Amino acid sequence: MLPGMRVAFVLHSAKRDGAGKAFLELIDGLRGTEVQAMVLLPKAGPLAEDINARGVRAVIVPYRWWMDRGTPAWTKAVRTIWNLLMALPVAVVLRLWKCEVVYTNTLTISAGGFAARILRLPHVWHVHELWGGETGFEFDLGERLSLRLVDRLSHVCIANSRTVADRLAGAVRPDKLRVAYQSVTLREPTTGREALVTRLDQAATVCLVVASILPLKRQEDAVRAVALLKRQGVSAELWLVGDDTGPYTQQLRSLAASEDVEAEVRFHGFHENPLPLQRAADLVLSCSPVEAFGRATVEAMLASKPVVAARGGGNSELVQDGFNGLLYESGDCNDLARCIRFLAENPGERMRLGANARVWAESRVSGPEYGQAILGILQSAAVRKA
Repeated sequence: MLPGMRVAFVLHSAKRDGAGKAFLELIDGLRGTEVQAMVLLPKAGPLAEDINARGVRAVIVPYRWWMDRGTPAWTKAVRTIWNLLMALPVAVVLRLWKCEVVYTNTLTISAGGFAARILRLPHVWHVHELWGGETGFEFDLGERLSLRLVDRLSHVCIANSRTVADRLAGAVRPDKLRVAYQSVTLREPTTGREALVTRLDQAATVCLVVASILPLKRQEDAVRAVALLKRQGVSAELWLVGDDTGPYTQQLRSLAASEDVEAEVRFHGFHENPLPLQRAADLVLSCSPVEAFGRATVEAMLASKPVVAARGGGNSELVQDGFNGLLYESGDCNDLARCIRFLAENPGERMRLGANARVWAESRVSGPEYGQAILGILQSAAVRKA
């Protein structure tokens, strides 16, 4: 490996979302190493500003996802042709930049893998998501063929959790597969809006959900659990953080009204930095059983908050029941309410689980260690070049 290794990072979005934060932390973790980074994005967006602020060049090439939810067959066909065509301009950019390694930062896009094959460059495919089943994500080319291509087009395949690695194990050769927990860093807020946090009832137990407000995230379970607790005489508030402009938000508002918990369920909208809310809450909920990793879960742990999570997916990997949080049966609102009530009535247990959560998370999501782990993977990919 020569000093100054040029690596092109191919991203699926220019949003300042969880995936965007994870990538910025990767770039920060690689700072001071031999990696010279360039980034490809499918469109302009706020993440490009953050990338440029770090002295990294961002180039726009309009490739698209090769997986999505509920996509008609004709759209899949058109999108497949488009993505194959877009591999050519991606390859041109890589050649002009004299790229040495291509790094696709998500399973949702494939243009980087095809461009790397055209140029016979080593390719790293980093998988951050689950697919199929409850996720609703389907590949345009079908799961079997698509995962076969992931194997064929990658020199190394990184899974962001053992849960994801297990899903890939039948398709990706074992000698290519690596597991690396991404780094997560809590950052102090910089705007007054994000610093303003108030409770409606000082005696209530505040439960926080930080997630996109979508049916997949199952915030409805949390609404129903708070309603159950109210009928049991337990005072609890539910704070929902996420973009609240979609149709599922209205469903949740209607549900809260029908369950007589309109006052207890509060929509805080999207927060670029939810740390003040995490600190103000008593516990954090993760209601989706199909999280691949769960950045919001780790952020809560770093903030010394216990997490009550639906059993399944990455939740069962991060949350050790009774040690750093509690697990409940997915979709069972009575079980979720039981867990919340236990923590509401046992503040000592809440503090113990939160303290354990912080120690556990700090030992596994270090930025510098993550950067060194990815650097080693990049080096191994170059060595494995066909």
